[in-house]
Amino acid sequence: MDSNQYQKNEICDLLKSCWFVRSKNQVGDISFQKLEDTYVYFDSKILLSWFSEGTDKTIYFIHIGLEITNEIKDFFKCLDVDDTLKIIEEEDSVSNIDSRYVQRIDGFNPNIKINGLEYSLENINKFRSTFCGNFY
Repeated sequence: MDSNQYQKNEICDLLKSCWFVRSKNQVGDISFQKLEDTYVYFDSKILLSWFSEGTDKTIYFIHIGLEITNEIKDFFKCLDVDDTLKIIEEEDSVSNIDSRYVQRIDGFNPNIKINGLEYSLENINKFRSTFCGNFY
C-alpha cells in the first residue's frame, strides 16, 4: 500500500469514529447519525424498497441535501456508506464444531447477517420475494 492510500485509510478511519452525517431512516425521519454506530446507505430504488417501512434503528440513508456526484459518492464509500445491501459475516458462536461442517458448498457461510432480512421475510411482498429469490 502506498503512502497516499495509507493516509486516506487513516483519515477515513478517523472520520468514521467521530463524524456525524445527516441521514433519514426508513420512515423518513431526519437526524444526524454517527457512521460508526449505524448502517448508512445511498438511497436507491432497490434499497428503499427493501427497507421500506422497516423500523430497524441502525439503518439510515444519506440525506445531505446535495446532488450525489461521483466524487461525493467516493468520499462516502471510504466511510463505509454503500449503495448495495450489506452482508456481515459473523463469527461462529459454537467453537467446537468441526470447520468442515461450517463452510458449505461453493463457499456458503451460514454465519452471515443481511440487513433487513428478518423484517423483509416477516413483511414479504412481490419485490422482496423476487429480491430474496435472486440473492444467491
